Amino acid sequence: MVLLRDEGKTLLEIAGITHREKQAIVFWLKRYKEYRLKGLNPRYQGGNRSLLTKEQIKEIKRFLNKTSKTSLKKLTGKELRLHLKTKYKVEYRSNESINQIFYKCGFSFRKPEKCYREASEKEREEWLEMIKKK
Repeated sequence: MVLLRDEGKTLLEIAGITHREKQAIVFWLKRYKEYRLKGLNPRYQGGNRSLLTKEQIKEIKRFLNKTSKTSLKKLTGKELRLHLKTKYKVEYRSNESINQIFYKCGFSFRKPEKCYREASEKEREEWLEMIKKK
């Protein structure tokens, strides 16, 4: 990351090359600026042991890719949680853990778009017509 930035790459270009979020790039560049090479050594904080093996994560990634290509509807955290429970007999209780699995598989969390149920179909069509005229 540091070398790519030194070559003049933008944060978004570095994120694309390294497959990391922009915030992660900023974090590591800031650590390097403050602590030089020592800042690039990760400070492992511990945490719980993963309930899934690396091979299972690869299988889940293939499953998510296949599901996202064949379905118009994106898989939700609840649906992934159910899939993990039924296929791997692993139960995750926190949403953060489910989000981490999505991230490990190359997906990101997105809130669903708001759906305003109060508007009638007729009002919606009138509004669309008004927009088209402008």
